[in-house]
Amino acid sequence: MNSKHTIAAVSVGLVGLLTFAGTASAGDLSVAKTRCDAAINERQVELDKLTNQSNAAKNLGAEHRSTIGSIISSSKSGLSDLNTKIDGDTDAATLKADCETIYSGFRVFALRAPQVHLAIVGDRAVALTVRGNTVAAKLDAAIQKAAANGKDVNDANVKLADMQAKLADVTSLLNGAVDNELTFTPGQWNANHDVLKSSNTSIRSAHQDLKTAFADAKAIVADLKA
Repeated sequence: MNSKHTIAAVSVGLVGLLTFAGTASAGDLSVAKTRCDAAINERQVELDKLTNQSNAAKNLGAEHRSTIGSIISSSKSGLSDLNTKIDGDTDAATLKADCETIYSGFRVFALRAPQVHLAIVGDRAVALTVRGNTVAAKLDAAIQKAAANGKDVNDANVKLADMQAKLADVTSLLNGAVDNELTFTPGQWNANHDVLKSSNTSIRSAHQDLKTAFADAKAIVADLKA
């Protein structure tokens, strides 16, 4: 099941349990609590996965890693406190409101997971850009050497110029993209489900530019060897 289907299934399940919690008699509250507890546990498991993913991401910047750690720690603590409150609820109305907070107050699947994934991918792109600029400098020197030896390097220079332009565009696209997307809160996502769209678009475009830049590099090497 892909992520969109998973989120949809979770949403449907929550709607059902919230409806139940809002209409249940006092004697049935334990059933609703069990469902709400399960929803919290599912999110705790996801947060642990996000922790593992961020820890394993070798190109994730220290500041972004720290921010993600704080987000996850706060989310886990908040969900744990909410779990305790839900288990102590004694009326259906309060239980319904608390169960609703499981998703409206934390947005683990809809916001937190995408934020972590975007940060990992964005910082990986930054690292690749640094590598790309190093490669471009070496290729520039190789082109100049080939030209001094009488080789026609016009095509290589055109490709190098394109490579450098793409890398410059990547730097512009990534400037602040991860910093920005990590600032959004569940409340902001509740008000606007597209809060991550701009950063997502920038990071995707950056990766396309990187793909083109490294294709240019391969083509330059082939030209110089020909």
